[in-house]
Amino acid sequence: MGQDLYKPVEALLLASGFADDLPVRILQKQNVLVADDATVYANRICAFISLYKLIPLLFLSFLALITFFALTRILLSVLFALMILVGSVFILIFTE
Repeated sequence: MGQDLYKPVEALLLASGFADDLPVRILQKQNVLVADDATVYANRICAFISLYKLIPLLFLSFLALITFFALTRILLSVLFALMILVGSVFILIFTE
């Protein structure tokens, strides 16, 4: 069904002038779909080599996680000190 559908769309795009290199792109996509083992292996190597792009994202995620835990620990320390202060005030008020 999809192969019958792209022909009129291709003709419309070529007639409008928006996609002059559309036949070349379609051939490239068809070649990717009919890949042999060497092409798949080359794509896997390229994907592995491109993993360096994830390093800044992982670093920022790690930094955000550390910041979250540090702020949580500070907040809990302040709340604990506040609870002790309130408890001490109540003990002072209700005892002689």
